[in-house]
Amino acid sequence: MLSPDAAMVSGIAVNYELNFGTRLFDVTGAIDHARITLAPAVTQLLADHEDQPRDSHGNTVLAAADTGFDYTAGADSGDQRLFSLFSLLVGGGLPWFADEYTFAGFFYTDADTCRIYIHVTRADRTYGIDLTVSGDDGRPTGYAYLAQELAPLASTGDIARQPVLDDTDDYCNSVVDLSAWMGPAGSRTATTV
Repeated sequence: MLSPDAAMVSGIAVNYELNFGTRLFDVTGAIDHARITLAPAVTQLLADHEDQPRDSHGNTVLAAADTGFDYTAGADSGDQRLFSLFSLLVGGGLPWFADEYTFAGFFYTDADTCRIYIHVTRADRTYGIDLTVSGDDGRPTGYAYLAQELAPLASTGDIARQPVLDDTDDYCNSVVDLSAWMGPAGSRTATTV
């Protein structure tokens, strides 16, 4: 159920079919659909369907397929892949690469770019690295090997020799261009490292 008001008096309830042919229900895709597609449009959906019957909780019930959910698509969220990367960078304790660098934070600079910050231990400097969330084809970008790739860049000092994209970010010494390591700058191609 999604509601535009904090009291959640009424809203849009989305009915996902758990059995859709021979495919298993894509829980990740359903969550992404509700969060990315429906949540921003919930007020408009309520207005568009104000004459429809409501359930016992006061919610308008819509079939997921009627809201654009594709049961045949293999949904995979780019931000979920980023959070998987963050789990690798933070680890369950002191990560193996902590002698070289540590994860210092992140934020989205726009809807499809997440800037991560790493603190290079020996140099005592923090660098920003912009990661695209999805490629030209709209598919999520993966960064499964980035934690390993950053270790030699940090230990050799090569990260400091990368082109500087921005030196005005308050959260780091500079934002560096790692496109040579992750794909052409501005290409928005899949940048799996």
